[in-house]
Order: sequence, then structure tokens, then C-alpha cells
Amino acid sequence: MDALQSQAMAKAGQARRNAEKTRLEAALLRLEAGAFGYCDECGAEIAEKRLAFDPGVTRCIGCASG
Repeated sequence: MDALQSQAMAKAGQARRNAEKTRLEAALLRLEAGAFGYCDECGAEIAEKRLAFDPGVTRCIGCASG
């Protein structure tokens, strides 16, 4: 049972790492395209502190909260 649980936890951890990698690669593509730092929903600038905390965010705090 412990081996199955460890295997499941390892798979979940890898899935999280893959998702984070994908988000950051997308952020790099937005940077190259000149779209980094702008909300995907409303087009407003995303706060610098928010981007410093998580450069993979795609929405401003207003759109993310609403």
C-alpha cells in the first residue's frame, strides 16, 4: 500500500511540475510577442508585484477575483 501511495504522489508531483513548466513557457512566449504583463481578459496591465510573485499569471487581480 505504501508503494502505491508513493507512486501516486510522485506522479502528482510530476504533473504539477509539468503544468508549471508549461505556464512559464507560455509566459516566455508572451514576453517575446510583447504581450507579457497584460491581462488576457480585459487587456489592462498586470501589477508588477503580481508578476514578480508569479510570472505565469495571465489575468489582472480584478479579473482573477471576479
